[in-house]
Amino acid sequence: MSILDELYYGNICPMEKHIKVDGEYKKLLTKTTDLMKKLNESLCEEDKSIWNEINDMSSIMESISERESFIEGFCLGARTILEIMNYDSSKRKLL
Repeated sequence: MSILDELYYGNICPMEKHIKVDGEYKKLLTKTTDLMKKLNESLCEEDKSIWNEINDMSSIMESISERESFIEGFCLGARTILEIMNYDSSKRKLL
């Protein structure tokens, strides 16, 4: 099955790829979670609501950023392939 078939049938979904939670990422995630818990415990209910709203907006912005980075990377890859296909290695120039 071609990659286009795979995309069409939903067998490829880059959004569902997850980061390996190990090494430096795991350390940072643990530290961030600990700090967030500590801060959350010290906030009044109104401040907790504001803090949760900030976190929600931050997650949305991160999702937008990831989508844009994916699109840019995909386009760069496609442009690279197009250039390679139009390259004459014997003359070392684009066709």
